[in-house]
Amino acid sequence: MGLFRKKDKEERPAKPGATAAGEALLAQVDKAVRANPYDPVAWNNKGFALGEASRFEEAIACYDKAIGTQPDYKEAWNNKGFALGSMGELDEAMKCYDRALQLDPKYADAWNNKGNALYNMQRIDEAIECFDRAIACDPRYDRAWYNKGSALGALKRFEEAVVCYDRAIEINPSYEKAWNNKGNALYGLKRIEDAVACYGEALKVDPAFKQAWNNKGNALYALGTLLFAEGRWVDGKAKMEAALEGYASALKVDPSYVRAIYNQGNALVNLYRIDEAVQAYDRLLRLEETNANAWVNRGFALTAKGQHMEALASLDRGLRLDPGRAAGWTYRGTCLSAVGRGREALASFDAALEVDPELADAHSGKGRELYLAQDMAGALACLDRAVDLDPSVAEAHMWRYAVLGALGRNREAAEARERARALDPGLEEPGFQGEAAKAPRPVKWARLVGPE
Repeated sequence: MGLFRKKDKEERPAKPGATAAGEALLAQVDKAVRANPYDPVAWNNKGFALGEASRFEEAIACYDKAIGTQPDYKEAWNNKGFALGSMGELDEAMKCYDRALQLDPKYADAWNNKGNALYNMQRIDEAIECFDRAIACDPRYDRAWYNKGSALGALKRFEEAVVCYDRAIEINPSYEKAWNNKGNALYGLKRIEDAVACYGEALKVDPAFKQAWNNKGNALYALGTLLFAEGRWVDGKAKMEAALEGYASALKVDPSYVRAIYNQGNALVNLYRIDEAVQAYDRLLRLEETNANAWVNRGFALTAKGQHMEALASLDRGLRLDPGRAAGWTYRGTCLSAVGRGREALASFDAALEVDPELADAHSGKGRELYLAQDMAGALACLDRAVDLDPSVAEAHMWRYAVLGALGRNREAAEARERARALDPGLEEPGFQGEAAKAPRPVKWARLVGPE
C-alpha cells in the first residue's frame, strides 16, 4: 500500500500577519512597497504573497530586498529558505535556515523547516533532531510534532510516530493530516481497525480529503484480504465492498486520482467483478500510460476472463516497464500455463523467484507446472516451500494433494486436500496423472500487486 511514501510534511513560513494569503494580497503589499521601498517588512510581506501564489523566484528576490535592508531579519531568512526548498534548492535553503538560527537559536519555525529540508535530503535522524529542537522552543508546536511523527514513520518507528501524532492531535483536535498519518502508523503496526477509525476522524474534519478516503479504502482492503486468507469469504467480501466505497469517495473528490483508480481495480478483481476491474485499469492507463502495476494487474484480470493472449500482451507491457515485478512474472507464468506453454511458464516462475525468492505464489505455480510435467519430486519441493512461506495459499495445498496422491502418500494427500478446502471451499481439484489435467486457476485473488 506504500502508506509512508508521501509524508504530507508541513513547513511554515513566517507569515506577515492576519491578511489574506496568495494573489489577493499582492495588490496590498505592492502598495506598501511603493510607499516605502526601503521597508524590509513590506518586502518580506510581498515575498510571502508571491510564495503563496507559488511564484517562488520572485518571492526570493523580495526576501533578498528585505535582507539587503535589514541583514538580521530572521523571518526573511526563514522565508527565503522556505521558497528555495519549495524549488528543490535544499542546500541553499539550509544555509538560510542556519542563518535564521544564528540570529535566534530559539526560532521554532526555522528549526521545523530545517528539519523538513533534512528529511527531503534523506537525512532522517538529523531531521528528527531539528523537530525536537522546534518542540523544545515551542512544546505546543503541532506541526513540529506532526513532522517528527512523519520522520519516525519513514524509519518504521511506528509506535513512536503514534505518540507524536497523538500530541499534535491533543494540541489541535481538528488536525486532519495528523489523524490521517496516525492511521498510517497504526496500519504499519497492523492495528488496521484502529487505522480505519483514524481515517474516519480525518474525514470528519475534511470530507474532501481524498488521501484519507484512499487510505481508509486500503485499510479495509487489507482486512478483506486477511479474511479471505482465513477462508471467511462472506466477511472478506463485505470489507472489500467497503473498500470500494472508500475509493469511490476519493474519486468523487478527484476523478483523476490515479491511486484510487488503481486500488478500485484491485478491489473489483477480488470481488470477481472482472469486467469492471479491466475498465478501471484502462481508465487509469489513459491517465498514466507508464503505470507498470496497472498493466500487470490488468493482465491478471484478463487471465481470469480467459483472454490469455490479451493478458500476455498486458503483462509483457508492464514487465518491460518494470522487470522487477515478481508478481507480474508469476501472473505471466499462470497465463502461459493456461494455454499449454509449460516450458515458458516455468521460465516465468523462475524469473519471479529470481526477483523474490520468498514469493509463495511463484513457488506454488512452479510446483503446479512441474506436476503437470510429471516431475513429482521437483513439484513437491516447490509446493512444500510455498506452504512453508505462506500457509494461506489454497492452491499450493490443493496441488500438494495431487502430487502426494500421485506418489501414493494418501494420508498426507487427504490432509492437504482438507486444508485447501478449508481455505477455499470452491477450489476445483486438479486432474490426476492419467486423466486430462485441468487448466490451473489463476493465483489467489488477494495476491494482486497491492494497493497504493
